Amino acid sequence: MLDIGANTGLVTLQTINLARNLHDYHLFEPIPLHVQAIRHNLSSVGSPVTVQVHPVALSDTNGSATIFTEQLNHGNSSFLQQAIVYPDEQIETEVQTVDTSDYFSDFCDDTPLFVLKCDTQGMDALVLSRLPDKVWAKV
Repeated sequence: MLDIGANTGLVTLQTINLARNLHDYHLFEPIPLHVQAIRHNLSSVGSPVTVQVHPVALSDTNGSATIFTEQLNHGNSSFLQQAIVYPDEQIETEVQTVDTSDYFSDFCDDTPLFVLKCDTQGMDALVLSRLPDKVWAKV
């Protein structure tokens, strides 16, 4: 499973609990506090399930960018400041960005199929359009 914009990892946790099979899970989440929450929420998941947390934002560039999080709802984060419901009450966090095409160029070549979940608050089209064809062929 590819969980892009994993937030606190609860969708992945639900998927793991329902799957009842051996699978690999890749969570992409750039906000450090959310990464900590993912590690806490998935701490009870053990072998043989493989969980990898990638603490980056998939993008069209390598570098860093400011992500905005609604102070009253930490689940609402976006690179698009106008996507935040209460713009006067927001948290700004500098996060690492990676070019999606580059990041996935050698990603999981031995994985036959993927389930893809993407929730990037207004950036879905950009991120998904940059996934290589070889990944889409496995979704």
